[in-house]
Amino acid sequence: INAEYMGCDFDANLADKTIAKGSTLRILCPGSCDSCPTNCPDDPLGVLKAQNLDCKAVVKALSDAFTSSQICSIDLRIVFPSFPTTLVKTVCPGTCNTCSTTTQDPPTSSCVDNTITSFNITCESLVKLY
Repeated sequence: INAEYMGCDFDANLADKTIAKGSTLRILCPGSCDSCPTNCPDDPLGVLKAQNLDCKAVVKALSDAFTSSQICSIDLRIVFPSFPTTLVKTVCPGTCNTCSTTTQDPPTSSCVDNTITSFNITCESLVKLY
């Protein structure tokens, strides 16, 4: 296994077949991989979801014409004419890192690494190893 540079994207199943395929260290070790769920959700009012869209789709649609630093300041009507005047950062505060205390949900739980007994080391060490 050449996993030397995979880090948090390493699939633990490659090293231990008892772990489900697709179980990356990012999933198993969210604390060590800095991949804890955000307390600032995208599309908090469901505007995009009502159109069968999400922030990822919006960013992708705009990425051909705009730089990543411009996307969050773009009016959604540019890509989706039926939308009211709304900036991407208003609908996608998590993606755009524009969260405020009014858009953040209260923490639901602490973000901790899972115990992976078959590796016999901590997640922090495992992430560094792979």
